[in-house]
Amino acid sequence: DLLAWLRLLADSSDAGAVVRALARPPIELRSADLARCTQIARRRKLDMVAGLVAATESPQIPPEARERILAFLKLYRSALASF
Repeated sequence: DLLAWLRLLADSSDAGAVVRALARPPIELRSADLARCTQIARRRKLDMVAGLVAATESPQIPPEARERILAFLKLYRSALASF
């Protein structure tokens, strides 16, 4: 999990690292919500982090998932600023 975060911070286009970080604690995004986010990112031709920002505005994402995504983005931005 730590390796996924390091990969993500080094390269936000590393979709595998983003998915791993989202699926594991402390975020624990459900697989169905993760699939929706991935679909949104692919359709809009965005990297996963930008796709997550777009997903927070999508009606396809339920409120609980939106909160988890926002928590991830906050953690990501904080870690990136420290990196």
